[in-house]
Amino acid sequence: MKNLVKSLMLLIMLIFFFGFVENAYSIIIINKFKTFNVKKSHPRLFLDQKRLKELQRMKGDKDFYRIVDFVDRACKGKTEYQSRIKGNCPEMVLMPFFFVAMTTEKPQYISFAKRCLQYLLAIPANYGDDTPQRNRLYSLALGYDWLYKFLTPTERTRVANRIIEYLKLLDEKYHFISKPNYVSGHSRWANIVALAGTLAMYYEDKRIKPYFAKIYDNWVNGYLPALNYLGKGGGHRMGWRYGSGYTSPEASLMWHSATGKYWNLKYYEEAPYFFLYGIYNKADFPMSGDCWWLHPGEFDKDVINLIAASAGYAKSPFGEWFFQKYLKDQWAPFKIIRLITKKDLPPAASPRQLPLAHYFSGSGFVINRDSWHKKAMVLTFKSTPYYTQNHHHRDENSLAINYKGPLLLDSGVYDYYGSDHWRNYYTQTIAHNSLVFSFAANSVKTYGQYTRNREPQSVAELKRRFKLDGITNFYTNKYGTWSRGNATKAYSSKYVKEYLRDVFCVYRLKNHRQPVVLVVDRVKFTRKLFPKLLWHVQTKPTLADKDNYALISNQKGGFGRLEFFSNAQLKITKIGGRGRRFEVNGVNYQPQISRRQFSPEAGWGRIELSVSKPVKKETLVTFLVLDNQKVIEKRVARAKFIQGTGWVGVKFAGSFIINISRGAKVKSLKIDSAELADCHEILVAGVKNQKLMKLDLDREKKSFTKKDGNHVIIKIK
Repeated sequence: MKNLVKSLMLLIMLIFFFGFVENAYSIIIINKFKTFNVKKSHPRLFLDQKRLKELQRMKGDKDFYRIVDFVDRACKGKTEYQSRIKGNCPEMVLMPFFFVAMTTEKPQYISFAKRCLQYLLAIPANYGDDTPQRNRLYSLALGYDWLYKFLTPTERTRVANRIIEYLKLLDEKYHFISKPNYVSGHSRWANIVALAGTLAMYYEDKRIKPYFAKIYDNWVNGYLPALNYLGKGGGHRMGWRYGSGYTSPEASLMWHSATGKYWNLKYYEEAPYFFLYGIYNKADFPMSGDCWWLHPGEFDKDVINLIAASAGYAKSPFGEWFFQKYLKDQWAPFKIIRLITKKDLPPAASPRQLPLAHYFSGSGFVINRDSWHKKAMVLTFKSTPYYTQNHHHRDENSLAINYKGPLLLDSGVYDYYGSDHWRNYYTQTIAHNSLVFSFAANSVKTYGQYTRNREPQSVAELKRRFKLDGITNFYTNKYGTWSRGNATKAYSSKYVKEYLRDVFCVYRLKNHRQPVVLVVDRVKFTRKLFPKLLWHVQTKPTLADKDNYALISNQKGGFGRLEFFSNAQLKITKIGGRGRRFEVNGVNYQPQISRRQFSPEAGWGRIELSVSKPVKKETLVTFLVLDNQKVIEKRVARAKFIQGTGWVGVKFAGSFIINISRGAKVKSLKIDSAELADCHEILVAGVKNQKLMKLDLDREKKSFTKKDGNHVIIKIK
């Protein structure tokens, strides 16, 4: 009996000890990073007392009036809202309801907001999956903070208890707080809404302390450095639509309003560049990554909040220009963050003062335009420097061109995550303008040794275990833009020794006013294989396989000619149209959505360029001539393939366009004088730190020296 008592006492002491250690650990974590003071008054999420009073004096503001009008219609039963509250995104209506009640302090709006809050509380915490659960927690945090002065102690307790219930659910069921993924997945938004919940109740409820300690640690040591690394230069590997959700500014805005401290300020200052360089026509963007709708001109709250934060939080003049140009007339409930941050805005600055090309090093995008006109050509070259699996297509060294509309495109349809189309076509290399050498889904793993059973969860893993080379060279000047991507590590080392792609876009030639693009693909295999280059087009192309060229067009009046060159004998085929549009190995992986929902951006099909005999190494050259007339094949003469030791290129319309190979020490370009008889200009890309560049005219023994020591694109007239 005595032994039993001793054992029980020891057990109680151990429980007490570990409980003390756990609480002490929480205190240590908080103290370790506590270089801030959370404001004691409410509100503190997105705005404080000072900003609230300023907003209450802005009732004549157009955005403010539109938000109040939306809430007024809901109060009068003219706007459906209950299904939204019970749906995946309750915050879309609850945020404006709470905002108007807080700012106007009118009894009818306060009563309506509290009624909606009670309706939200009636929904069980475990109802639905993690998407509505996260958004209900977000809504509860806003309701607690923004309606604080209007809630009774009993009502506050009910909301607080439910917030704790959601925190516990999101962590115990999904491990979003205790085991977060800093790179991708659903844990980022979970830590945003969890931060909202813990900040809202920071002084009123001790139960949030251990959650807050871990959430704060997740941001300071995880999500903040991850965004600075993944988004360096302003872009994101998931493209414009999905990427805007994974770079959302809510955490930074809430932290600033609650503590006065800044998070990820540099990223939000640079964020508009991705949109400025990518936009074309009225408000379209290239298809890239997991776009879950097919009409890119329709902005959502993630894009609106991102650009609003760029202008109001990071004080970017380019963010302010973009917002005024494209976002000022969006749906009123999406404008609350803009309204809150619309203070001390910088003067809008037009992108016309920016260079025509930008390298987004964090995401591996190079985007260049030939002008800042809305009808400009937009070229996107993507070679991401790491592999992330989640929402990451096998699209390294892929190229897309929009000229009045999609011309060479990222094809496929995002029907639903994990579908046969998504798994076998949409996310695969075959849906992108890049290199393949086997279409069998399981015969060659496109990412080879870099395919893992799980995705990377930290910057350290991205830099080591999941590292690819990505874009290795980039240079732009007034003549054009040149970049080189190394996708070797994106393929299995069992088959591929090297895959380099050079993209040289020349904006204007003396005798051709539209852009031209020289694409040079160099591949080396471990054994003899058949390399294939894919070029996805919007409309059915016209092939001239004997002459190695194809005529392409889109539905917006853009035309082009693809010309193909190699020392090997080439074969050109086309696969597409009804029943073959998404074909892989003879199987057409049709999307599950209705055919009527297909966007033209899904494409007609693809052109395949391959060699007739297997090779261990090969250089394939594609030359794209853009034009705005259908008679391009009659009006514009064909290009001529030229090459020398360490370089390849084309002669076109009296211009020489030359690309120097990686590692080639080319100090002179030896070109027969007969070829130069009608030469107007020579453009050379790939020059690396060479002080002298000679052009030797063999027969006449003349030389021309061009000094351009630090540039990698030179023009010799």
